[in-house]
Formats: sequence, structure tokens, C-alpha cells
Amino acid sequence: MPNIRCRFCGNEECKPAGSRLTVYGSKPLYRCLACHRRFTPASAFRGMKFSSEIIVKCIMLWAMGLSLRQICDYMESLEGMFVSHASVHRWLRKYIKLLKPHLDSIPVNCQDMHLHADEKMLHVKGRTAYEWIVKCKENKFILADRITATRRGVEAKAAFAEAKSKIIGMPMSITTDDYAGYPGAFNDSFYSNRYPRVEHHHSAGVRGLISNNLIERHNSMLQGRLYTVRGFKELGSTGNLMNMVNVVYFNHLRPNLALGGKTPAEAAGMEKKSLIGMIEDAYEWQRRTYNGN
Repeated sequence: MPNIRCRFCGNEECKPAGSRLTVYGSKPLYRCLACHRRFTPASAFRGMKFSSEIIVKCIMLWAMGLSLRQICDYMESLEGMFVSHASVHRWLRKYIKLLKPHLDSIPVNCQDMHLHADEKMLHVKGRTAYEWIVKCKENKFILADRITATRRGVEAKAAFAEAKSKIIGMPMSITTDDYAGYPGAFNDSFYSNRYPRVEHHHSAGVRGLISNNLIERHNSMLQGRLYTVRGFKELGSTGNLMNMVNVVYFNHLRPNLALGGKTPAEAAGMEKKSLIGMIEDAYEWQRRTYNGN
């Protein structure tokens, strides 16, 4: 939780002043030492009916593989609390929109590392869509995750540009399959006529000395995760949900055995935080960025 600031006068000298009991649990109250008013602190969860712990638990259960209705059954049978599947879906969309801009603003060190890129076909309301992923081999960090309706060179260029905007330094190489749009995307974002140059391994085979198995393994994990989703209904929500899995869960919350139990974010030098801490940090970052205070 960031520093507590009075909602009425902006003073940061506040002290705990009990709690407010609601139907869905208690919420802490604070008293401002300047204006002496009691208030609920500004928070990403302020105004929500359910507590932050319940909301975060539902988000984590979905990211770990449960369907929306399985989460509702879990909460009712084990927690004794009725939560609708529509509420869980709204929480997912609300908090990924808060988290992603903040997480994208944190630079990732990829100096002299190896990147892998690939596109995966999805089905959105009976139509074909594509998910573009760029991932770092050494720290397993997903640098780009985009959902598009078409598979063209311009989408590959956007994915490479997104990855480049997040990294510090330049990688040693980028490995892709034989899709014809990747060379142009590589030239736009990473090509240089000066040494050291970034190498582009195009048309990497499955059993060759240079393979794209890292990203293919990740795609197979996503395939298992999508089994409980049973299809998407619109392109925008598809991107939000996949960002919750890739950008938030795989990068910052899920320990990776290949990294010795660290998350990719920890391997990239970032501080490990809980999902509640990440959401509150994103809320404070957004407040400072857009409100200027």
C-alpha cells in the first residue's frame, strides 16, 4: 500500500482509526492529523463491494486455470460467498487495464540476450485471430503479447516494436519461424549496419541447432490454459484476458523451475510483489502520471 494520503486535504500524516464493517467484510479507516476527518484511503479497490483479498483470489484462480463458473463454485462451497461469473470477468478486465500500462513502463534488461518470437492462432467468436508473443530466453520474460484479427507484416512489426520499447540494450539474436513478415519486422526494429549487430535466425527448425522450441513450449502451456475458456467472444476482451495470463501471471507471479523458482520478473531484476501490491502500485503510478501529484 502506498503512503496514506487524506482524500480531503491531501495531507500524508494520517493514523489508523478503526474499520468500517460492510456486508462483504471490514475496510480500514484512517484519521487525518491535519483536518481530523476519517476516511477510507484511496485505493484501486475503493468502491468495490468485495474485499481486495476476495477479488485477487478470484483473479489468481482464473489465471491458474479455473473457469469463471468453477471459481464461483469454489467461492460458494469453500468460502461460503456467492460471486457471479460476470463479476469475476469484470474484475479481470478492470485490473488488467490498470496493470498493463504500469508494467509496460518498467524496462527489462535484455543486453546480449536471445529473443524468440512466434504467432499463435486463436478462435474469437468463430473467426480466426492471432496472438503475437516475443519472449526472452535467459529470463523467460514475455516482452510483447498482442492479439490481432489478421496475420500480416504490419502486425509482426507492431509486436517487435512493442518488445523493443520495453528493453534496455540490444539482444544478440531474435529467432522466428519462416513466416515472411518477420524479416521486415526485424529490419524496422532491430537491424543496424554497425557492429555489433542483432542476428535474425529465420526459418528455425524444430530439431535444428537453432530452434524456436522456447516459444513453442510456451504456446503449448497456453493451449492447456485455454481449454477451460472454450472460446472468446470479442477481440478486445481476448487481448485483456491473455495479457492477464502472460503479462501479469507468467511474468510476475508464476515461479519458473528453469529460473530456480524465481519469477521471470525477479530474474530480470525486478522486486517480487503480491498481486495486491502490484495493483496498488499501478493505481498509484496512474494517479501520479495522469493527475500530476
